[in-house]
Amino acid sequence: MSGAPPQVVVTPSATGTTINTLPSSNPAGTSDTVALPVQGVTGGVPVPISAAVLPLPAGAAADGTDASGVTAPTGGVGIRGWLSGIYSVLKNGSVAVTGSFYPATQPVSAASLPLPSGAAQDGADGTGITPPTGAAGIRGWLSGIYKLLSGSIAVTGTFWQATQPISASSLPLPTGAATAAGLTTINTTLGSPAQDGTDATGVTAPTGGVGIRGWLSGIYKFVSQFAFDGSGNLKVNVVTGAGGGSSGAGGNLNTQKTLNPAVTASAYTSGYCLGGLMTFPVFHNASNPSGLLNQFAAFSKTGLTAQLTVFIFTKSPNSTATDHAAFSLNTADLANLVVPPFLLAPVVLGVGSTTSSASQSFSVSTVNQDSTLTENLYVVIATAAVTPASTTEFFFSMNVVADY
Repeated sequence: MSGAPPQVVVTPSATGTTINTLPSSNPAGTSDTVALPVQGVTGGVPVPISAAVLPLPAGAAADGTDASGVTAPTGGVGIRGWLSGIYSVLKNGSVAVTGSFYPATQPVSAASLPLPSGAAQDGADGTGITPPTGAAGIRGWLSGIYKLLSGSIAVTGTFWQATQPISASSLPLPTGAATAAGLTTINTTLGSPAQDGTDATGVTAPTGGVGIRGWLSGIYKFVSQFAFDGSGNLKVNVVTGAGGGSSGAGGNLNTQKTLNPAVTASAYTSGYCLGGLMTFPVFHNASNPSGLLNQFAAFSKTGLTAQLTVFIFTKSPNSTATDHAAFSLNTADLANLVVPPFLLAPVVLGVGSTTSSASQSFSVSTVNQDSTLTENLYVVIATAAVTPASTTEFFFSMNVVADY
């Protein structure tokens, strides 16, 4: 470029400083690089400019003041210093998320999350199985199962036993149940509790009895045979005279047994058996089945007076004795008669009564002679012609002073 350089005029204005337009091109034959001399500058050296404030472009970040109690990162200056510090923390450190804004449960939104190893996954329902109403997926099934289990479940099937076996190292006791905790106090209060010992010489325990309970049960059975009056007093029959019993035993006890055999409420031919074979358990026990026969009596409720022939045996007879059938005495039974056969002729008791009776007294020692001893004597009665009014027409009683 030859000639004097053009002047660049800077004209201040209210909207900014405008530099006049430079030539649109260099003169012909000159370089594209144009040196623009500035008045007052020698050799093209930049001219320093000093200004307290320079105008910023619209939207440019401006520095400010740090918040109270906040210190700038070491070495940081201005906005750039803070940005470099923040970058360092985010890249190289960890940031604690704390404060009251932090909820116990964080909401997460995701279309799909990876499952941990072994996690349950939904599948398909079994054939013919319908999900609970309103249920969806695994949770639906679980909620339905929970509802069933929280109620009552019927346990049925052939496996069900009336008594279920239970195995447990410990079970809760019901309210007020006795425990071993108070045994020491009980033993201290009562002293030594009853303990089993040894039977007395010559005394045999009751059959089947074991220990103290065995003896108590045997005593109970024996005592329950006693008779008591309405006031609870023991009834005792006293036999006078030198005693020892009919068989020389240590004592005796009056025993009376009454039977009401079933008869036929129709006509009996003379010689017919009345009531079949009757068994009277009059002796104290089978180990000592002996005593003194005192009396035998017959009673008719409607006042029948037909004669009765009475046979009393010490053992069950061979003779056939069937009610409302002919009776024939087997000669083998003669040796077992306690007394010879005897007649009873019932009579009406008196005015105001329609019953009749008859009795025979004895003082005869007797003993049961069954092959296996029993407590019994046996009676067969042959009647004259008679027609009982009912099947319970007759009563028969036997009185024995039994040895014991």
